[in-house]
Amino acid sequence: MKKNKKKACLILAISMLSSSNVFASSINQKSEYISVSVSQDISNDSIESRLSYDNKSYLSTNGWSNITNDNNWLNAKLDVTNKSSNDGSIKIRVINEDGKIIVASTTVNLGSTITLEKIGAFSGEYYVQGKAVLTDGNYDLKIVD
Repeated sequence: MKKNKKKACLILAISMLSSSNVFASSINQKSEYISVSVSQDISNDSIESRLSYDNKSYLSTNGWSNITNDNNWLNAKLDVTNKSSNDGSIKIRVINEDGKIIVASTTVNLGSTITLEKIGAFSGEYYVQGKAVLTDGNYDLKIVD
């Protein structure tokens, strides 16, 4: 009886050792294929949007026109360019989906680029609006984050 117990223990020990070696080698093999290093800080300050608008928009001196929008699940810091081929300066502002102004109106002179205040991540959908200062017309604008 003692002899059988020793054999059973020996067989069990050998099988456990061999299966742990197989498991360890399979882990080592898989790690070669899925070696991933995560070293970026993904706080709200490091997440940036990918908004890109480069087109003509009709702007009036009488009221605000929607130019583009974004869902804003990322931070946005928009650069607005009023191309030199346009008729004059424009005003730009940003409102949220409820119509509340979240970036105050600012003037972008002809041929200039300005950077608007940062729009925080997760603040909801926002709309970039424009208005002509002196002349109604189609304005070639570039808005990028």
